[in-house]
Amino acid sequence: MAKPESGLVSVDRVELLRFFDDPRSDEQGMHATAVNAVAGEELGFLGSAGLLLVLGFLVVRTLLIAMRARDTFSRLVAIGVACWFIIQIFENVGMNLGMMPVTGLPLPFVSYGGSSMFACWLALGLVNNAHLSGLYARLQR
Repeated sequence: MAKPESGLVSVDRVELLRFFDDPRSDEQGMHATAVNAVAGEELGFLGSAGLLLVLGFLVVRTLLIAMRARDTFSRLVAIGVACWFIIQIFENVGMNLGMMPVTGLPLPFVSYGGSSMFACWLALGLVNNAHLSGLYARLQR
């Protein structure tokens, strides 16, 4: 049986589904920039949606901590961290969908790079401190 020619209509399915197997993708840093697309390719739609749900849960939880914070500084820190994560998630997913310009902004806790991961964990530590200081203030009453 003859293999159909690759053209406009007949394209090999493996070429469509495994577009990051291109040897040029490592040179261009696709594993670091388009991490949401790689997660969608490797984990499928449910894995990619699950990743976005976990990040969305993190943002919602941070906003809940901001609403329950006792002092203004803790509230502003938690809102700032939540906005930072929302902007990074929106920009990264939008750039993978082709709706936003490619800027190299990392996806929080997922993208390749130590400084981004360190900054995200540091920000969550600040939010956790705001949460615990609110709990401590409630217990003191």
